[in-house]
Amino acid sequence: MSRLQGNVEIVYDAFQLNFSIDIEKPHITAIFGPSGCGKSSLLRWMAGLQSAAGALNFGGKDWQKDTFNVPTQKREVGYVFQESRIFPHLSVRQNLEFGIPYRNAGAPEVEISSCIEELDLEELMGKKASKLSGGEAQRLSIGRVLLSGPKLLLLDEPLASIDIRRKSKIVKYLKDVNKKYSLPIILVTHSVNEVLKIADSVICIENGKSREPIGVEEFKEEMTEFL
Repeated sequence: MSRLQGNVEIVYDAFQLNFSIDIEKPHITAIFGPSGCGKSSLLRWMAGLQSAAGALNFGGKDWQKDTFNVPTQKREVGYVFQESRIFPHLSVRQNLEFGIPYRNAGAPEVEISSCIEELDLEELMGKKASKLSGGEAQRLSIGRVLLSGPKLLLLDEPLASIDIRRKSKIVKYLKDVNKKYSLPIILVTHSVNEVLKIADSVICIENGKSREPIGVEEFKEEMTEFL
């Protein structure tokens, strides 16, 4: 069971964001909206990295309810940040393998060989992480998080620094992982094309509030003028 349900009110200096989510199936769901509308804060809240008034339940387990709040390390989430969070003193292989011994019980066991191949990491395995380019480091971040065995994958603009040639391959890989392991994925983006390529459904944020989820085709019709 991977249903994700929640609602939150995040207060900023200039505005507040009211957001609700109810995802019953392990789909890829995009959270779409302009820069500065609070998308990254939502992922941080889901991961337990940011506190806010609300409630959150995943797989029948309360992660937040009233004053009860499950800490990040017990939420079984994988988080790919906008900027890569890798260990610069370790090699690419050591970074990839770091989380494997700590995989969550019952979590997807993504194959390391396919992860290396699909993220084009073969030629980088012996390289120090500190020597990687921005795009290489982000691909490594995606791989390390997948291999750590998350039950919910949170992606914050994960493809922004990755070159066009590799984006399509990585999108296909993420979609394959989602289907093969029934791994629910929440993707934050302000790119219409990214939504169309990877998502099954979309939650749009407008004027500080979330709309009801819509399908990709309906989203495409709404965004026709921007394509």
